[in-house]
Amino acid sequence: MRFPAPPADGPSPCSTCESGRWHCPDEPCSAPSRCGADEFSCRFSDRCIPTAWVCDNEDDCGDGSDEICSLTCAPQEHRCANGQCILLAHRCDGRADCVDHSDEWGCPAPSCSHNEFRCSNGRCIPLTHVCDGDLDCGFADDSDELGCSSGCSSAHFLCSLGKCIPYIHRCDGHDDCGDFSDERGCFCPSSEFQCPEGLCLSKEKVCDGPRDCSNGADEAVCEGNPWPVTSQDLTTVHLSTRQVILRPSLCL
Repeated sequence: MRFPAPPADGPSPCSTCESGRWHCPDEPCSAPSRCGADEFSCRFSDRCIPTAWVCDNEDDCGDGSDEICSLTCAPQEHRCANGQCILLAHRCDGRADCVDHSDEWGCPAPSCSHNEFRCSNGRCIPLTHVCDGDLDCGFADDSDELGCSSGCSSAHFLCSLGKCIPYIHRCDGHDDCGDFSDERGCFCPSSEFQCPEGLCLSKEKVCDGPRDCSNGADEAVCEGNPWPVTSQDLTTVHLSTRQVILRPSLCL
């Protein structure tokens, strides 16, 4: 488009400024931008801020001009929680492209490879770290050590790390396993005996002869019980006094 030339004689009512456009007196020319190509020029101040700070829910300009943002993004873009628009391909790509990291919220957990184990918390660890006696999945996640084979008897409790402790120490308020696994899932009163399946027994039903727990743990911890107990048993309970007796074990 061509603009008409100003009159050859006499003062011109218009003057030129940006991009060769004619501006009349009631259309003042804006000052040339002093900001770089990757910067945003604040509207009412002389500040230049990084374009990444625009529409991040923070008034970086001091005049609010960097937070005057459109409410919608283009069809091929994803709108961040703070209003920022990013390419749709950057949604759930494993790295935060939104300033507020909202492009990685609610994303499905990444799948593990064939030589990795998927922990309950979604973390992937090498298969060689499963059942190695260490909690490799992270704090409060013992899924990599659950279901591992052990030589513990019914008179013992199998800790997440594979250690055997006397079952009488299960849910006694002390971390006997060293990983707190013997104190998780405890819901019976402290005056009662908790069976492996969760049944709560009064003290009178422990070492009274009948097997009240499904695996007989309430009788396996007793001295002189009629059921086979291996030499690995650490703890016995005297039938008359209910006193816990410790003896050497090969289990620890």
